[in-house]
Amino acid sequence: MKKNQKDRHCDNCCYPRFFSFFAVNILFSSKHSDVSADSDKATEYTDFNEKKIGIKTSSAFEEPAFRFFPDSEYYYYDSTSDLAAALISNKIDGSLEDEPVARMLNVENNSISYLNKPIIKDDYSFVFTKADPSSEKYVSEFNIMLAEMKENGELEQLKLK
Repeated sequence: MKKNQKDRHCDNCCYPRFFSFFAVNILFSSKHSDVSADSDKATEYTDFNEKKIGIKTSSAFEEPAFRFFPDSEYYYYDSTSDLAAALISNKIDGSLEDEPVARMLNVENNSISYLNKPIIKDDYSFVFTKADPSSEKYVSEFNIMLAEMKENGELEQLKLK
């Protein structure tokens, strides 16, 4: 169950403000015969139900995979690299990934594509340890940067990308 930032507690952590600007997307291999970038089947995430879905082990992607692809087979991989290799070799039909990572994989390997329609949106949080004396300074600097980005519209521009 996802908790709000205010519900989280860590005696050794201090939290700056958090903000939301990323989404979870479905990755797929554009070489795949059933689901490709040129295929009508690659237009909605629902087209991946009943397919082989790769999940990064111990990630937050397990719950959305079960929720959005309830009739699929699930395969666990230890890293993003392992998931990418499984996509390219057609061991899996799709995988969930943060949008920035999906974009990066697409740039690095044009046989990996992603639906530019987020399945879910989620929040990023940044945590600094209280054990480090400089953390308070970093939290302050980070919050100032976020406030400036919000004020000058840069944060909104990042959300739109």
